[in-house]
Amino acid sequence: MDKKPKELRDCHYRRVLLVDDEEVLTRMFADALLTSFPDLSIDSAGDGRQARDLFNKKHHGLIVMDVAMPNMNGEEAFAEIKAICDREGLKLPSFIFCTGFDVSKSLRQIVGDGSFHSCLEKPLTMANLLMIVKKHLSRQSQHKPA
Repeated sequence: MDKKPKELRDCHYRRVLLVDDEEVLTRMFADALLTSFPDLSIDSAGDGRQARDLFNKKHHGLIVMDVAMPNMNGEEAFAEIKAICDREGLKLPSFIFCTGFDVSKSLRQIVGDGSFHSCLEKPLTMANLLMIVKKHLSRQSQHKPA
């Protein structure tokens, strides 16, 4: 007897989680995103643990995450959020990783060709952030039922 694969549930594609240990940056990112995309719901976290816990409650469809943070870095948070999605039957949200360091081999594997996840180098411009967010939001909205 073949088992039919379980249909995964969508995360909230208009809900964005900003994760950075620099609070000034998350406020700037949130202001820029809300100015350009006023219908978004934005939450913020100061480290990977907070991000994991917020995602577990709100199921964000897009996560903008710093890679180097205290307590739990961006790659560790990604792995834990992926585990939540696997366990809860959720589609994995898109991630936009931000880093001021060399991109690790494991992060390059996560991002792949950039069609689902992205990586931005710090210092980044708001124009670049907004362009990448717009790309991810438009890709997600194309997969939403009418």
